[in-house]
Amino acid sequence: MGDDVTYENLNVGAGEGSEADRAFHLERYHAAARFARGKVLDAGCGYGYGSQILSATAKKVVGVDRDGEALNYAEGYYRTPDVTFELATFPGWRWRQFSCTVCIEAIEHIEFYREFVGKILYYTWDRVFLTVPIKPTTNEFHVHAFTEDEIRRWFKGSEWQLIFYELQAQQRYLMVCYQKRR
Repeated sequence: MGDDVTYENLNVGAGEGSEADRAFHLERYHAAARFARGKVLDAGCGYGYGSQILSATAKKVVGVDRDGEALNYAEGYYRTPDVTFELATFPGWRWRQFSCTVCIEAIEHIEFYREFVGKILYYTWDRVFLTVPIKPTTNEFHVHAFTEDEIRRWFKGSEWQLIFYELQAQQRYLMVCYQKRR
């Protein structure tokens, strides 16, 4: 998403990674799809397989990533009239309103993650679905790992309320979905 970002991409559609890794990534996108409605931003979409999964419940999906090679693959395999892809750098990407933002395994790669999360919360008007690694992490590509309390503080005192929470203790990941209070 910019020079202040590390990244790793798993091309599930091409069969990369172990069967367990592929299942792990697909599980998260299927969980997110339960909450994805309206116009959805898939922030850090990688190769686009997740954007395609989200399109089953969303009206429109915009997948963004900084990896041009991954986006070329996504364009070739997953682009439809309702699923589009954009090259994005943070903080330079032109943000706009979305009803839902899905950010699966991306925030931990962004050096200035607080600003990134702030943009997500500002430009999303209904739901935010995130997965993040929980400390400690041994992944060399992760700039950050978080505690459960840190994630809660992103939303504390705000207009957001928690509607889904799942700690995947074995993999050291947290999945959450927050919805704006009505």
